[in-house]
Amino acid sequence: MKPFVLDKNIISHFQTINRKNIAILTPTLSDIDSATVWMINRDLRRGLPDLTENVKRWIKILYTYYPGSNTMKNFLFNLNEFVKNYTTLSSNEYQTYINSTSIIKLPKLKFDHCNGSDSSKRGYPCTLWVLFHSMTVKQAILAEQNA
Repeated sequence: MKPFVLDKNIISHFQTINRKNIAILTPTLSDIDSATVWMINRDLRRGLPDLTENVKRWIKILYTYYPGSNTMKNFLFNLNEFVKNYTTLSSNEYQTYINSTSIIKLPKLKFDHCNGSDSSKRGYPCTLWVLFHSMTVKQAILAEQNA
């Protein structure tokens, strides 16, 4: 039996396609920041006050392994400090902090890599995947540095 060999023309074709599309496939900081902004403004407050401890733990994890911009990292630090003081946090208290009390304002939503053909496509689910993947990579890097 002959050994299996890939057709060199097919390999060459895929390498050309990959080189052309690599810039299109690169996630950006704005995608990671947008996932976080969306989550902070829309998702986390839905769990309050019933899931206050879970929201507090998630904000701490997000701050610890956040791979995005310094603006968001600073915002998450302040948000983490804010929620530490609460045993029960209402959605209203949380939103008031984000909208008016926080010194650092959240950036606008801007999907680059994760921009769909219209505003209802891709966006948040794509950026959420990128955020989780990036956080996992950052955690691995930090673990390696601390080993």
